[in-house]
Amino acid sequence: MTSLEPMTVVFDDISLFPLSESTQHLYTRTILDGKDTLSYNQSFTTLSYTRGCDLAFAFDGVAVSLFGIAPDKGSNQTFLVSLSSTDIPTAGSPPSTSQMRNYHAPAYGGLQTMIPSTDPQFNMLCLAEASGFSLDYALIKVSPNTILTGKTILVDNTSPQLSWEGSWISQNNFTLPIPVQVPGQKTTLTAEMAPHGNTTHENQQIGDAFVFAFTGTSVVVHGLTPAPIGQPFNLGLSFSLDGTEQFVNLTNEMFAFEGFHVSYFRATDLAQTNHTLIGRVVHADGSVVPRARLDYVTYQPSFSTQANMPILSPVLPTDPQPGSSTSSGALSSAGASSTLSLVSQSSAAATIVPASKSTPSRTIVGTAVAGTTALLLLVCIVYFWVRRWLRRREITAKNSCKLVEPYLTTPTLQYTDDDQPRGRTLKRAEGPTAWAPTPQISSPEPIARWRVQQTSLASAGPHGWMSDAELADLRGSETSPPTYHSPGSVGG
Repeated sequence: MTSLEPMTVVFDDISLFPLSESTQHLYTRTILDGKDTLSYNQSFTTLSYTRGCDLAFAFDGVAVSLFGIAPDKGSNQTFLVSLSSTDIPTAGSPPSTSQMRNYHAPAYGGLQTMIPSTDPQFNMLCLAEASGFSLDYALIKVSPNTILTGKTILVDNTSPQLSWEGSWISQNNFTLPIPVQVPGQKTTLTAEMAPHGNTTHENQQIGDAFVFAFTGTSVVVHGLTPAPIGQPFNLGLSFSLDGTEQFVNLTNEMFAFEGFHVSYFRATDLAQTNHTLIGRVVHADGSVVPRARLDYVTYQPSFSTQANMPILSPVLPTDPQPGSSTSSGALSSAGASSTLSLVSQSSAAATIVPASKSTPSRTIVGTAVAGTTALLLLVCIVYFWVRRWLRRREITAKNSCKLVEPYLTTPTLQYTDDDQPRGRTLKRAEGPTAWAPTPQISSPEPIARWRVQQTSLASAGPHGWMSDAELADLRGSETSPPTYHSPGSVGG
């Protein structure tokens, strides 16, 4: 919020119409029970016709707006209003400067008129000939130097003093039919009620939030009923004020009908310092899914004028620490206690979880996702490791059957002539040499020329196959060696 943004303070009908014996015939006060969602602070005042001013009050500011329920069709739809810094209304007749105004529409609940002021220091409002008008509250637009001590500031949902994080939807220009029992009327009036400023922010997405930064001693969040009353619903919200979190539930049993001015959250007796309020959607259950429907926020300032109001930025913390409390704004000062509660004047109160310093919902969701991802990654690693181990074991088992032991391969004899094949064996040479071929004659026929076609050898003794020279020496030592062709002379 900037210092140039318009600031408004709200006056309830009770503060505008103090009851006394001399004034009780001028109007009728209606106090609603906790289930009625009709008016600001659960009350409205219905005016009676007088010859002078039905309503007269003084204020400091630059404009005044009146909110309430207009008379039903068939009743007078006009009234007189005057705003002056000099004329003091008398009981005899309205001021001569009075102007005739029309109500917004018959049986319409909301803004009825706005009157600008020429003097921001002192103004006297006179409302006359407004019989049947049920006044709910007045809104004063203040000047930078208007004294705000003891006042209540109203911040609409469209103000930059509120920040919306997520998929919030802005709703405007709509009304809800609400039954109203107006004093002096025998039948119930069905009023078409509108939200304050004719706008709301609505959301049902889990984890979406809004942020409100303010400097004051109390704060109240106002909204609409989360869903139509005909079906069961349960809307869960969390409110974190300076790090202290509280959970509330809004259910259909809490309300008599769908309506406005529902107090979602209230905190009082705060320290006179800066505060940050974070509201978040926790769960939304029901046949008709409920929504958080925020209308406006009110708070009592701890600064005296708008000119010396601290400039705050409503920013959602990027990484809030669980269990931590913001040091810049304590919930209570010495001798003052903090009261955080869901406002419900009904016996069917919402379930309220005691305030705690806990991990925000978004942090909890992020932690759960990270833990699940880590578990899946671990399972994948174990799976591939076991698979690789089994594969290696299988390969090792197959290769163990193929181990080659040292052995000798008998040379194959291949004849080159058409003679009958002759048997031939290998005879172990004496000494450390390798095997040497020793032909054996199986028939008296001539020995055919042959060559040795040897196969691969895994081992051939310590010296391998013998050379021709070594073989010749060996033959010379044998008795009556047979005549044969060595492998080197075959084909000659």
